[in-house]
Amino acid sequence: MVPKITPTSRTAHMARSSFQRSRIEEKFTQALKADKKFVSNKEKAAQVKLEKMAKLKALRLAKEVSESA
Repeated sequence: MVPKITPTSRTAHMARSSFQRSRIEEKFTQALKADKKFVSNKEKAAQVKLEKMAKLKALRLAKEVSESA
C-alpha cells in the first residue's frame, strides 16, 4: 500500500531533506577545508626539504672549493 502524501507530510519531508542536505554540505565543506590544510602542510614540508637540500649542497660545494685551494 502506498502512503498518501498530504501537504503537511510533503512540507515535513521537504524540511527534513533540506536539513539533511545542509548537514551534508557542511560535512563536505569541512572535508574540503581539511584537504586544503593537508595539501598546504605537504607543500610546506616539501619546501623545507628543498631548502635543506640546497643548504647542504652549498655547504658541500664550499667545502670542495676550500679543499681544492
